Amino acid sequence: MKYLLSLFVVMLSLATVSCESDDAAPVNPVRPGFDLLDAEVDVTSATVAAYLDYEGETPIESVGFSYQEAAGQGTYRDVPCNDWDGKFARAELTGLDPETNYRYYCYAIIDGQRLASPLSRTFTTLKEGETPENPKPRFGTPYAEDITSEGALLNCNYTYLGNQAVTAAGFRYKVQDGAEYLRVEASDATPPLSYPLTGLEEQTAYLFAAYVTVGGETYYSSEVAFTTIKQGEKPVNKPHLELPTVVNLTAESADLKCSYTYNGDGTITEGGFYYKAESEQSYRKIAAAEAASPLACTLTGLDGQTEYTFYAYAVLDGETYRSDETSFTTPAEAFVKPGFSSLAAQNVTASSATLTGTVTYTGSQTLTEVGFEYKTVSASTYTRATVTASAGSKSVTVSNLTASTAYTFRLYAVVGGERFESATGSFTTLNNATPPSTTARYSGWAELPGEKVKSGDYYYAYHITDVNTPAGHKARNYGVCYSNERKCAIWVAAPMHTFYSKKNADRTDDYTADPKIPVSQPGKWSGYTRGHMLGSAERLVSYLTNQQVFYYSNIAPQLGQPGFNTGGGAWNNLEDWVDTQWQGYRDTVYQVIGCLWEGSVKKVNGTSIPTHYYKVLLRTKKRNTDKWVVNCTRDELQCVAFVVEHEHNKGLKPSRSMMTSVADLESRTGVEFFPNVPNAPKDTYDPAEWGM
Repeated sequence: MKYLLSLFVVMLSLATVSCESDDAAPVNPVRPGFDLLDAEVDVTSATVAAYLDYEGETPIESVGFSYQEAAGQGTYRDVPCNDWDGKFARAELTGLDPETNYRYYCYAIIDGQRLASPLSRTFTTLKEGETPENPKPRFGTPYAEDITSEGALLNCNYTYLGNQAVTAAGFRYKVQDGAEYLRVEASDATPPLSYPLTGLEEQTAYLFAAYVTVGGETYYSSEVAFTTIKQGEKPVNKPHLELPTVVNLTAESADLKCSYTYNGDGTITEGGFYYKAESEQSYRKIAAAEAASPLACTLTGLDGQTEYTFYAYAVLDGETYRSDETSFTTPAEAFVKPGFSSLAAQNVTASSATLTGTVTYTGSQTLTEVGFEYKTVSASTYTRATVTASAGSKSVTVSNLTASTAYTFRLYAVVGGERFESATGSFTTLNNATPPSTTARYSGWAELPGEKVKSGDYYYAYHITDVNTPAGHKARNYGVCYSNERKCAIWVAAPMHTFYSKKNADRTDDYTADPKIPVSQPGKWSGYTRGHMLGSAERLVSYLTNQQVFYYSNIAPQLGQPGFNTGGGAWNNLEDWVDTQWQGYRDTVYQVIGCLWEGSVKKVNGTSIPTHYYKVLLRTKKRNTDKWVVNCTRDELQCVAFVVEHEHNKGLKPSRSMMTSVADLESRTGVEFFPNVPNAPKDTYDPAEWGM
């Protein structure tokens, strides 16, 4: 099966001279073929997928998807793909706006270079309250190859994630001006579909589409045309122009670029663009200085705050071929670039650092993204950490760094669809982590955190059950730190033991405000489930005990279907795994469940939606010592933190990649964990000790 091997490159900058070509472009590695599939959409999320065909020798380092609003006014956002099996890739796009058009493409990183799909696709999110349909087959773009005077090979990729059987699959086709379709069934219904048509008429245009039948209903792909050639003639190779792009957009100018592929024996003698303002009747033409791919031109003399449509063209043997049409809108005034102050790295440890800098901007456009990027000096690609998209002082704490290693970092800002970067700064991590405290500085429960950063916004409460422990006193349920500004818990701390899960009561579902926290507490969020920090199933020892975990102080907004706080979701899987650490053992496991807000934060019903959730665990290594952790030596204890991105990721199970040291999470959150356990080994963890 062949794929169209061409490249869609999102450029950060173009030549400043009109129609200047790029003479120093690097040699590209073998390019994969990309076949984008239809997106599955919800109100604020979408699942995108693609098939990749790659025959290069250099391994693909990573695969992902990039998306923006289809109007083209915002910056593209990258979503790395965690579901990549070497051929099929998919990812969940979250935090989308309801009833909005989006455009997306797929990319692969090979030998440090980013290679993107030549074409993009669009989808529209559902309206508020609208329910997504049951899974349907999702199709790639059908294409015809090996076209002769009387035949053609039809191809199309698809995927189906439902639980019903595919009973038939193939293609339907007809003469373009004809009324009746003919249908042919593929001998193998598994993707990719392929069928060799025969008995066609020469020099005739045909339309065709792929189909898949599931549950008695037939679904069709988009329709594509091809034309048979004259008998005795050889097939004609035509240039394929990708969707053109625009960058460096100002009120008066714009840089246009378009890549194309052509594998024939002829010569592209001319290329360029046609463009016009929305109010104009006819297009204006501008030819590129070089006809080679990529075509590049600079438009000047544009009007501010005006929508322009444009497309690219290429001339081969006197015939003109064109790309699809797209558009851009100029800003209302001259473009103002953001500026940057000098950078600094503070609080550098063996595994973390706080990066600081300042963004200045005096223009009237919106900063759509601001953040830091950092990497080891020897690495070729940066890791991105976004912050609030606005001018002013910026700071972010990065973790999971390598000890005794030199790093470079920079600050960046995106405005008007263009990205700007500061000069780079540098720092070197320490050679080891700070050792834990040797004495307890507070008295209290082992799981109770402290705060490295005090805040007058925080409210603290604890809840006691109505049942006695084996020692004869009323058992505690959990403690909580609640933020009035974020309208959400910062952390919930609780002991975990089989004592609490004895089923003496059913789930109460008695959602209500925490009576011990004297501020308003939202308990519902559109588009999110009411997720327990401390789970209901772990507190069934009495009605009151279960009722207390339904206080809003213990409830946070979490994504539900298809894959976070639901069966098989990333958070649900982590909760199930944590239960294996205390169920069936005598020793108590001490747990802190918390929220993180990093980068751009969404607000719903007054609550700042967490970007990450975490769990911090402390237990004895042997689990059946009957010793209190406060009295244990460092060698008798183990602790670890798990951090999970708040996004749909069905099937994602706890793994080493989620794990970090408790000390690293302390630097990231400002929360001090287990201050009452002097020998807690917070600076280290061994995945093998946790079964990873």
